[in-house]
Amino acid sequence: MKEKGRFLRLFAALFMLTFSANVFAAGYTCEKIYDTCNEGYYLSNNNCVQCTPGCTCAGGTAQPVCCGTQNCPSGYTAGGTTYNSCTQTPQNACYKNCTKTCSGNNTSACPANSVCTYNTSYTTTGIQYVDGACNAATSTCPLSGFTCNAGYEKNSAGTACNKCSDNNTTEEENITNGKRSRSVTYNSTAGSACTATYGNWTYNCNSGYYFDGTSSCVSCTTVACDSRSGTEDCTCTCSVDNGSCTCSGGQQSYTDSCKRTGGAGGSNGASACTGTNYTRETTGTCTGTNSITCNKNYYLNGSSCNSCATATGNRFTLTAISGQTSITACYRNCTTSDITGSATVTGVVYSNSAGTGQSSNTCEATSCDSNHCLQSDGSCIQIPNNGSCSGDPNNPLQCNTGYTLSGTTCNPNTYDVTYSCGEGSGTPPAKGSATYDSNFTPASGSGCTKTNYDFAGWTVSGTSPAEVKSANVAFTWKYTSNKTFTAKFVPNSGACTAGQYFDSATTSCQTCPSGYTSDAGADGMNECYQLCNATCKDPGFTITNVYHNNSTNKDEYW
Repeated sequence: MKEKGRFLRLFAALFMLTFSANVFAAGYTCEKIYDTCNEGYYLSNNNCVQCTPGCTCAGGTAQPVCCGTQNCPSGYTAGGTTYNSCTQTPQNACYKNCTKTCSGNNTSACPANSVCTYNTSYTTTGIQYVDGACNAATSTCPLSGFTCNAGYEKNSAGTACNKCSDNNTTEEENITNGKRSRSVTYNSTAGSACTATYGNWTYNCNSGYYFDGTSSCVSCTTVACDSRSGTEDCTCTCSVDNGSCTCSGGQQSYTDSCKRTGGAGGSNGASACTGTNYTRETTGTCTGTNSITCNKNYYLNGSSCNSCATATGNRFTLTAISGQTSITACYRNCTTSDITGSATVTGVVYSNSAGTGQSSNTCEATSCDSNHCLQSDGSCIQIPNNGSCSGDPNNPLQCNTGYTLSGTTCNPNTYDVTYSCGEGSGTPPAKGSATYDSNFTPASGSGCTKTNYDFAGWTVSGTSPAEVKSANVAFTWKYTSNKTFTAKFVPNSGACTAGQYFDSATTSCQTCPSGYTSDAGADGMNECYQLCNATCKDPGFTITNVYHNNSTNKDEYW
């Protein structure tokens, strides 16, 4: 039994020695995988092989280029599909047809006094070699048409714009006992032909005739004088052309068929109309005692005609209607100083009875300055901050986006902000609010989690492309509606399955390069590997997990 025990212990020792020799024999080193090569080498079966004599190797992933007949690159076959690489290169042998679109307009071809259009799709043709630029000639866009400005029309050849007013003339024609004439003017709207506009006829009657006010020259012998008595009797005679009559035998001159305009011998005598700055009625004399009608810009003050301007101490430049008998008839035109914020105004300001200020006015603004808006009552209202004019006088003010009008003030809107954990789980932050144009700080996302994912901010609802806001980082709120902030999660290495690795640059799981694999949770591409074709030195043993990655050679292990 002792011999048998010693034999078994010796066999076990020899077995362990043999196993150790097989397992810890010299290691197998996997070859490196290459994906690019230096210049002078080319890639073949994941190795960099020295370039074949007579060929050129640009390096990288490019294959050898050897002297002889080569195909031109796709699209560059206008001069032939091949070239001899011994004497030529694609850059001087292979080309394609090309065009170049015009740049800028040929304004020199545009006729004066017109608006021109140009053919912006006009192109010139040329050729373009590989890696070269199109050699088509540079050109300006040619004239395609033109429209003459208002007051002009195209000439008969259609090549220029002629001025309509160059055709203006005076039309004359003979009529019975005289002549008549009228102006003929030509004009046009933009792009249309010139058309004539005729003025009123002017009549020129022969001597002994006058114009009857309609269309005829009538003999002066048909003019009947008003019947007069006493010293006012007169006889009308035609003394000049066009029928102007003068009264003979009296002291005053009469016109308009010898209608009397007053004077010596009147019912109240000439002394009744003494004074200055007055006019008499056209067809009569003064009536009553000191009945005076004052001229425009004057008003009756007792028996005198006083100036509206001096009556107010030159406070206003005033104008009165002829015949007014009170200072209150004096007025001036409204100015922008009468209406705050106005740019142009209409209406007048009347003087009061004392002549020292205004008692009433009809002033209305027709437009306002850049800081005010026109209202329906003709006044101008101040534009509020964050507001503008609507263009509607009935509701003249409007607010900018994100603001609401309250009276004459634009107040910023307030919006609800809700939070959601989205694809994660947990308790989202409580509902909040944000004010337009003010700072808003999104809440912390610590209450939202997702297995194998990291919280990466809040995605804002209703934004395209989707906007993501960082937690606890303030920004200016420019949204114009209620928003939901949904937690955004990005995977970490724990989310990557076998055959994937976590890419920190894109914060996503990427597939290992072709021919490589990985264990779940690989952090970085350097944890992708491939099994090597290694063989154990002694039969009966199997190598496992022998790998190399695409950055470092590694020895086998098992």
